[in-house]
Amino acid sequence: MGRYKDLTGEVFGMLTVIKSAGKNKWGNKLWNCSCSCGGSTTLITGNLTGKVSVKSCGCLNHKKVPLNNIIGKKFGRLTVIKYHKRSHWKCVCDCGNNSIVRGADLKSGNTKSCGCFRVDEMTTHGLSDHPLKGTWKDMIGRCYNKNNKSFKHYGARGITVCFEWRNDFVAFFDWAIKKGWKKGLTIDRIDNDGNYTPENCEFITKSENCRKTRLIHSTNTSGYRGVSLNKASGKYQSYYMLNQKQVHLGHFDTAKEAAMARDKAVVENDIDLPLNFKELRK
Repeated sequence: MGRYKDLTGEVFGMLTVIKSAGKNKWGNKLWNCSCSCGGSTTLITGNLTGKVSVKSCGCLNHKKVPLNNIIGKKFGRLTVIKYHKRSHWKCVCDCGNNSIVRGADLKSGNTKSCGCFRVDEMTTHGLSDHPLKGTWKDMIGRCYNKNNKSFKHYGARGITVCFEWRNDFVAFFDWAIKKGWKKGLTIDRIDNDGNYTPENCEFITKSENCRKTRLIHSTNTSGYRGVSLNKASGKYQSYYMLNQKQVHLGHFDTAKEAAMARDKAVVENDIDLPLNFKELRK
């Protein structure tokens, strides 16, 4: 038999041959290969050069990496270094920061950096002192800063800010302007249990916001209007205010169940009180 062909350095799909790995028990030549997903595998020559060749370490079979692999490609200031999940890719920016970006946003040019490019734009266009910058900082603070006085009603309850906004003020600014923001309006989550996302946020007046939140006091530990924890039973008590008196509705296993019962009673009795779940009044 003739000498085998040295495949070291050759590329087959997502695989790059690193070195020879001897032979298997049947005498087939083995090769150590690295995969562009970050994994590795050992294959025989036929697996690489045959008509039905292997293209990855197995990640493609498990849908870990899409067929339209863009690892190693550069988009603006971002270089793709690894597949993340659900059409998102891990990228390293020219400034040194890492970020997770949708493949569609990379290819369309909507995302060109980890956010540093937008910061440059923000400075250039004078957005660093815009009122929305404070709104953005406050939103992130109450969700991620445990020292924030409002953290217990937001971050402690699992409320988060979508990746797009948390890492890019200009993206938040662009959305807010399109949504109709103007000076004097404040951001509001439509679903009280939902996160800060474009789909779950709107802008309302400060008076509307005060009316909505006037029943949530600093001592409230449930995060819901008309709900308090009964420490003796460990259950959540549901109630609403009518003529300056509490109307009790019972005890529930979770704060959300108690809040839902309270809101349904408010709507059914046509009482002018703010709701935890605004959609119940539609």
